[in-house]
Amino acid sequence: MKAKAGLLFLSGLCLLLSSCFAGEPSSTSILSSEEEEDIYVERPEDTNLSFWITERPTQEELREAECTFLPGMFGGQMWLDGRYEAVDAGPERGYVSEPDIHVVYTLAGYPDAIDPFAVTHIDITDPEITVYGLSMRSTPEEVAQRMKGFADEIRPVETDVGITTVCRIKKASFLFSQDSIRILVPTTNETGIVF
Repeated sequence: MKAKAGLLFLSGLCLLLSSCFAGEPSSTSILSSEEEEDIYVERPEDTNLSFWITERPTQEELREAECTFLPGMFGGQMWLDGRYEAVDAGPERGYVSEPDIHVVYTLAGYPDAIDPFAVTHIDITDPEITVYGLSMRSTPEEVAQRMKGFADEIRPVETDVGITTVCRIKKASFLFSQDSIRILVPTTNETGIVF
């Protein structure tokens, strides 16, 4: 009897985990239309990213875009954009990693860990990539001028490598610097899932 109960528990756990890793919902958030509108950022026309922040790409869409899965993240997935070739992280690690010049998309439950996977973080170190027509080559003044019309907040932050211009649009943060562009949205874990 204990063996049957254990097998049933393991089967249920496998089903739950497989739905999480497939990017499929294990439950659905109930959001008002105002909350729903506040958590998604519309994709601008002047970007050359394959996927956008808060977008929900399927595994098939990621593979069709020739993205490479980067192992090692618990509770989410990291995908290297198809324009770049993954590098061997070494025999001691036994997996691939992103090259120095890259675009990496992080997918996790959004807006909460139990929700379907969405792009919750984009890490850009390629100066050819544009976001709102801006790149790593854009000056802080150019970033502030371009983002002025639609960002809820724009502020320069002094860092070790120079000025990073932080812009907030709805719940998304855009960090423009000379060495990277990072785009991220906060996620919650209301039910306390342990990864």
